Amino acid sequence: MTRNQRKKSLPDVSAEPKCVQGQAFRNQFGDFITCTSGIGCPSNYECYYDGEQWGCCPTKAFTCSLNADSGVQCGSGSTFRFHYNAHTQNCESFQYNGCDGNSNNFATRDQCEQYCSVGGCPHGGTALRDHAGMTATCSTQENCPSSHECVPVVVGTSSINRCCPTREVERRKMGLMVQEEEQVITSVDQEKEE
Repeated sequence: MTRNQRKKSLPDVSAEPKCVQGQAFRNQFGDFITCTSGIGCPSNYECYYDGEQWGCCPTKAFTCSLNADSGVQCGSGSTFRFHYNAHTQNCESFQYNGCDGNSNNFATRDQCEQYCSVGGCPHGGTALRDHAGMTATCSTQENCPSSHECVPVVVGTSSINRCCPTREVERRKMGLMVQEEEQVITSVDQEKEE
């Protein structure tokens, strides 16, 4: 069977779709496939439109469940990146060799936490971190400072207790932001009048 004959018997082959995180799925011939309502994606991938084309991208649940993969050495050497550790439910640094690896690979801790939904406090704000920079867990109110409360936070498919800012602390922050915004608007209006 020639490559053209194989392509005719397989889903539509296209350029690489740009996934939010990780790389698009390739078929057994190394080609990217275009998913449609009639042609789905394999397990752990979902049909995703990047604004130009459809492709099979890794699901968030799959990406955040993968172990860190340092990849292979290439280019200018290794760097530190972040991966979500499903066991500790935190984003942790690891040494990345520059090529390959898997989709559980983020440039910053913030990107990792945002993508894998780490520490999403119910009233907003950021969960307290320990001395190592990891999101701290708590078991009773005594473990959190007075500005924070121990609350269950959904992480992936489970829940873990985190020290999150109290509603009052977040309201005060919002009040300060509103005041600052009003001051900026007032000063801009005054400049226009002059």
